[in-house]
Amino acid sequence: FSSQASMHFSAILHPALMAPSPKPQVSFTLQALYRTLDPKPQKLLVMARASAAATIQDDAEPSSSVQLAVAVDISGSMEGVKLRAAVSTLHALIDELGPNDSLGLIGFSNSSKVWLPSTPMTSAAKQIAHACLDRAKADGGTDLAGAILSALRVIEASSERRKHVIVLTDGQPTAGVCDPDRIVDLVKKAKKDVTASFFGYGEDVNPDLLERLAQVGSGRFHFVPGTEPPVEAFAAELGQQRDLLGIDASISLTTGKGVKLCYLPSLAEVRKKKTGIRISIPNLLAGDARSVVFEIEVNEDAFALSETTPWVEATLRYRSVLDAQEYVNDTHLVPVIAAEKSEPVVDVAREFSVQRLAELVGAVTRWDNKNEQEKASLMDFVQRMGLQSDPQIMAGFDMLDRLQHDLADASKRRWTHLASSAASKGMYERSVTGMGVAHVYSKPRAESILRRMFQMVKDDDKDPEDAN
Repeated sequence: FSSQASMHFSAILHPALMAPSPKPQVSFTLQALYRTLDPKPQKLLVMARASAAATIQDDAEPSSSVQLAVAVDISGSMEGVKLRAAVSTLHALIDELGPNDSLGLIGFSNSSKVWLPSTPMTSAAKQIAHACLDRAKADGGTDLAGAILSALRVIEASSERRKHVIVLTDGQPTAGVCDPDRIVDLVKKAKKDVTASFFGYGEDVNPDLLERLAQVGSGRFHFVPGTEPPVEAFAAELGQQRDLLGIDASISLTTGKGVKLCYLPSLAEVRKKKTGIRISIPNLLAGDARSVVFEIEVNEDAFALSETTPWVEATLRYRSVLDAQEYVNDTHLVPVIAAEKSEPVVDVAREFSVQRLAELVGAVTRWDNKNEQEKASLMDFVQRMGLQSDPQIMAGFDMLDRLQHDLADASKRRWTHLASSAASKGMYERSVTGMGVAHVYSKPRAESILRRMFQMVKDDDKDPEDAN
């Protein structure tokens, strides 16, 4: 199969507003599991991939600044290890920020209070931020909606385009606006160009609400057991902000005559359009690729057409954080017919395997014989593709086995439900943090940040007398 991508990166701009600005270097391709195909009706896996060029060279002195607003739940239920873990991680986050970065801090219980407005993280500002965290005490209820809106107002003061909100909470909303639909609607209307991620601590969280909020905010939902500082997740969040290039990204697909879509990833947000479907994809990061694998079914009509007729046409859309404009990139897939299929393309097989594992992890709490058969079928596919030693795939199978084992323990069932929901979404987006698999899913930027933050947390946890 051949993939022909238009490389013009056409911006949707009014002519009067067209001023020079850096263009994100993003390529977009379609790749089938087999480069050549025998001419008979069949099903075929196809991968759509958006790849962004690495634009940041020096990790020690990142060229991209970040603007963060962090809202910390200090309700009564956070008292003890949960609040200590959150504060310890935030101390490390503050130390990781530089003078070109800005941070705002909000504490919330029955209501929200701005501890620190959006402030460049100079040495003096860091001392103030550390002091704000050290004074945090747990008491009262949970005004989640008020906290998110406060964080959004705080970060709106920043003139930078990369604006990100992080919310840490351990419970259901009990103060202010409590209806989940109203909270989601309020955030959707207020967020504008800001992205947002959510951390749910412990087993009392409402994962469905936090996942919906993360989706609205083009961010992520992290489940945190509450016993250890969530350093990996915070490093992933900061790493993503350092490398962020495009948000509100999506891939539109249309099929040609004799071709129909027969599988789409269940974890993706899919919207039907008059001419096809649109699939939302995670934010685009410098030096990273975002892939979606789908399956098409082709019949005799598809083979009767000319070789130059596309079987699939695809369009990538995203909004650049460099200039806030929407960019569009097109590509298409045309068949190359041969007497026999070629050898499979390993990248397509690998991406499909991780994608299916993510779906199985998400289904672990409602497991049945059909899921067991799908797991066995996927294992067989992995072996046929020669991927038995792939670290991401093996980590996915290990996680699935671990969650299935934990379901047998009644005391762990609630935890397993929350963990499987967060892990499946993280695996699908290739951004799993925690639960023993961060080393195979972490991005290079996040890994370097994680090492420094983890050391900071270790140093912060040391007893002063032991240090002496």
